[in-house]
Amino acid sequence: MKIVGCDFHPSFQQVAILDVSTGEVEELKLLHASGEAERFYRDLEVPALIGMEAMGNTLWFERLVEELGHQLWIGDAAQIRASYVRRQKTDRRDAGHILQLLIEKRFPRIWVPSRLERDQRQLLLHRHRLVSMRTGVKTELQHLALNQGLQKKRSLWGVRGRAELEKLPLECPGLVIRSIRGVNSSAQRDWEWRGRACDARTLLTSGMDLAFRVVQRYFGREIAAQTATLLEYQGQGWLNANSNSEFAGPIHQTADHPVCAVCGMPIDRSLSSTYKGKTYYFCVKDHKQIFDISPENFAAK
Repeated sequence: MKIVGCDFHPSFQQVAILDVSTGEVEELKLLHASGEAERFYRDLEVPALIGMEAMGNTLWFERLVEELGHQLWIGDAAQIRASYVRRQKTDRRDAGHILQLLIEKRFPRIWVPSRLERDQRQLLLHRHRLVSMRTGVKTELQHLALNQGLQKKRSLWGVRGRAELEKLPLECPGLVIRSIRGVNSSAQRDWEWRGRACDARTLLTSGMDLAFRVVQRYFGREIAAQTATLLEYQGQGWLNANSNSEFAGPIHQTADHPVCAVCGMPIDRSLSSTYKGKTYYFCVKDHKQIFDISPENFAAK
């Protein structure tokens, strides 16, 4: 059996290895990027006892050691340093000191959660962030409505409340609207923010796409897709950087290709309403409900 004292760093690790049967001690510096560290542990006789200080960004190493059948002990970093006699520290001395604590059975081992417990914690933290984001947005919208004289409390989030919220006249002194191509319609306007021209939909989709890329990176594409469906987000920029190019300009409505009467997005033909002899289509059920409450506000578009 072998005992390994490991001084772990992001790019490498310094190890001190004791062969219990012979008493021989070996010191090595193992690089991570080249795969040297992984090859060392794969060639190490199973089972081996490995000790290291508690620190961040070591999950891949912990999984590797567990898969290979070695035993990994993680120690309290403060207690390990407090037991160090010499003031001068080097990587070799740190690895040797950890090995010495393991041999003398003085290693301050701490409890480490399992993979399942870590995943559950991460999902809980993710849900907490989403709830905090939702609460923040709803609070801001409530203040916005109150400043406009609209007091609905919880009913603001109902269909009628949302319809009234969307009809509020919003003022933004730093935002200058100018018509383009000679068309003075809300669907074909540029937006200038502090002198920089951009499309209104680009401001929204770029932030949403970035958020879904983060979700995809940490939780996988399936979870990101489920989140996009839950939020009724139809953009595909987080999957394909070129997918939003069609939204660079306004979507033109034709008889063969109508757009949602509320938001101007592609429609679901199963969702429609008739007003003054004309049929209007929608992308989601909520927009159909909003239209049915006050169709005159959207028919004018």
